[in-house]
Amino acid sequence: MVSKGNLLGFKNPQANRTATELKITYENNANEGNASADDIVVVVYYHEAEGLFFIAYNAAERNSLEVSIDLSEIPAGDALQVWAFLHNSKETSASTSNYLGEL
Repeated sequence: MVSKGNLLGFKNPQANRTATELKITYENNANEGNASADDIVVVVYYHEAEGLFFIAYNAAERNSLEVSIDLSEIPAGDALQVWAFLHNSKETSASTSNYLGEL
């Protein structure tokens, strides 16, 4: 877990990886609970071979329904552990992170 909070999180998030890109998709839930279309997506991934964490701040807004991150500097066969969460535009509230698996 990289974030814990009360902001409504992702709906059905999925992560996929190609040789050069990490792509995360999710369903629209911007009109539910305390979510807003302009909530900000943050992606955290751990590159096991190097022992390094990477953080993609402001990767997208909730209403974009997908995030693409360039992985061209990371060898395709290297494992990544991936998490994602949201925070509101005022940065006063965050969702609990979703672990999206090893890719």
